[in-house]
Amino acid sequence: MRRRLDAWIVEDMVRALENDRDVCLVLNPSVRPQTGMPRVKGEDGKRRSLPRHLLYRTVGETAHSLLAACPTSGCMNPHHFEWSMRRSRPVRTHCPNGHEYTPENIEVHGDYRCKTCYQERLARNRKGEHGRGYCRHGHKLTKSNTYLYTTASGITRRKCRKCAVETMRAYRERKAMANG
Repeated sequence: MRRRLDAWIVEDMVRALENDRDVCLVLNPSVRPQTGMPRVKGEDGKRRSLPRHLLYRTVGETAHSLLAACPTSGCMNPHHFEWSMRRSRPVRTHCPNGHEYTPENIEVHGDYRCKTCYQERLARNRKGEHGRGYCRHGHKLTKSNTYLYTTASGITRRKCRKCAVETMRAYRERKAMANG
């Protein structure tokens, strides 16, 4: 049966670190999660891993990256970690297509989104390249080139006949090569 990591256990760890920063703090296996670090909710309402929380409580700031450096397995003492206040990955300045992220060229939706790439994608779709009315390989979806099918969940979809023929031809060639 797994026990909770109670607040009094965390407070004991903080007191132990205030007295001696060299002590190894190892949790009982019944309190440790099977994968990852135990997480603690601090006074500020943020959930952090236990070593990050202990670092915040003893030093007053939190690190961006923590790498275990203590030879003791399961040690939670943040002073036995290699830590840095900088982000471990560099801040991106350009989108994958090479457009620069400027205040005029980005939209933030959880991550950066390049407005130039978005406008180019809209222009391609307006020209008919892989937009509505075309399959993903660029074939026009006309009545003669399209058939409807129903998925297992009952949704009706359309499929490009040219793509289906090419897929079946490639499958038969692979099967013939495998058989001999």
